[in-house]
Amino acid sequence: MPSCSSAGVPYRLGYRLFHRGGAEVGRGAEISALETDIPAGMTYHQGLVIERPEEAGATWVIADLLINGEPFGKYVTFDIEVD
Repeated sequence: MPSCSSAGVPYRLGYRLFHRGGAEVGRGAEISALETDIPAGMTYHQGLVIERPEEAGATWVIADLLINGEPFGKYVTFDIEVD
């Protein structure tokens, strides 16, 4: 996976937050550029700071790859519990 598109636009990481009922409750204000190209068959760990949601409870996170601020293709999901 290259860190930039063929047009030289950097891929970035961002996230969206959802309540378990499906309502979107927020998006990350900060997005992170991919730090390096990732060769085929390799893995890479990169941090993503997620701002604490205002409301307590179970929250579903979708972490997206972004180009020009819009999600495309690949993403990962996980849950967080807010006290």
